[in-house]
Amino acid sequence: MFEIDNSLKYIEASKDDVLEIIASINIPLVAAADHPSEPTKAYICSLRVPENLIAVYIYLYLIQSNIGIIYKSTQGPTTEKDYPTMKSSALEFAEGMGFLMEDLTFGSLSEQEKEELLSSLPLFLKDLAILKKKAEEEEEAVSLEEEEEEKEEEVAVSLEEVEGIPPEKEKVKEALPKEEEVEEILPEVEEIAIAEEQEATPPAATKEVEEEEVKIEMEEARVEKEEEPEQAPEPSLEEAKIDWEDKELKQALEPIIRFLASI
Repeated sequence: MFEIDNSLKYIEASKDDVLEIIASINIPLVAAADHPSEPTKAYICSLRVPENLIAVYIYLYLIQSNIGIIYKSTQGPTTEKDYPTMKSSALEFAEGMGFLMEDLTFGSLSEQEKEELLSSLPLFLKDLAILKKKAEEEEEAVSLEEEEEEKEEEVAVSLEEVEGIPPEKEKVKEALPKEEEVEEILPEVEEIAIAEEQEATPPAATKEVEEEEVKIEMEEARVEKEEEPEQAPEPSLEEAKIDWEDKELKQALEPIIRFLASI
């Protein structure tokens, strides 16, 4: 069994006196002694004491009140042989109040690590105000760190908003036709441009163009007419009369005349 020892406010020990330290890994709400329920941490400390005995203490640290409560075994220090039984009893006592305990493997630490651990745990501190001040400094550091993180997030969001503009430009760029598409579109664009240009031509200019075209056609017709070869005139009726005195003609026509006479 364990009971409160009001005469003890902290555990005075050197690193060579400490055999084991077991600490809670959670911070449950505990109503210790006459104190109201509040977040509390638990420690089980085993010390080597004179006559080769081992003393086991349970230390409860009330975080909000910043005070420590020490429980000791009603049986007093135990022998090394009976130590496992007393250790199990201390674990049951702590776990019965809702603590989850874990061995800090004090014996496997280096000498420097042991010193640092003893100076950081509340059960070895004579003045807990130091611990409270340290906790406040840590909270302040955490708050500053959170503020810095919030500022960084705000800056990051601002940068994202600023960087969000170029993608819009990229979308416009993507919406533009590619080089191949431009080559396909150009002829159509040229035709449209020509048609628009023709539509845009003022009536006066159109009339002048038409008159100029008529002049060019007339000139071309005149040139073609001049270049045509002169055709021989057709013989007149007088020139077409037969010359009956022509001997060659008579000889050619004599068979025909005889044929007609015999009919």
